[in-house]
Amino acid sequence: SQLDGVQYAENLMLLYEEQNKRRGLEICTTQASQYWVVLKRKEEEGLFVPDFFYSEIPGCRAAIGMLSIKPNGDVVPCPLLDVKAGNVTTMSLREILNSKVFVELKNREVKGRCAVCKYKNLCGGCRVRAYLHSGDYMAEDPLCSEFFFEETQT
Repeated sequence: SQLDGVQYAENLMLLYEEQNKRRGLEICTTQASQYWVVLKRKEEEGLFVPDFFYSEIPGCRAAIGMLSIKPNGDVVPCPLLDVKAGNVTTMSLREILNSKVFVELKNREVKGRCAVCKYKNLCGGCRVRAYLHSGDYMAEDPLCSEFFFEETQT
């Protein structure tokens, strides 16, 4: 069974509480883009936010802060997002980085609720979840519950 949006949001809040208790705890949020929204709201409330909030690339990093070159040379924008952008045996890495897949992801040309969310550039939703749910890696993140979205419309 899968988490629903409310369960996901509750767990992100618990994650924040744990991080607040253990100030040295480093959290890897590869598939938790909305955690950046939690941290932004905590910052706006004047509460603790970890140092990485100010120094790391926020939200979904697919094609923005990561890529993966598979053993066969296929290049994907995230190790978890199996959308081939090219292959280094037949294309230059520069060509792949300028491919449609990488350009769309870098520009955060997301769809659905993610497209109109004021936190689009901070979060962007998880492109892996969007792809697995809809077959479109630019679709809205299905786990972005009303908990996040209700308060984020511009």
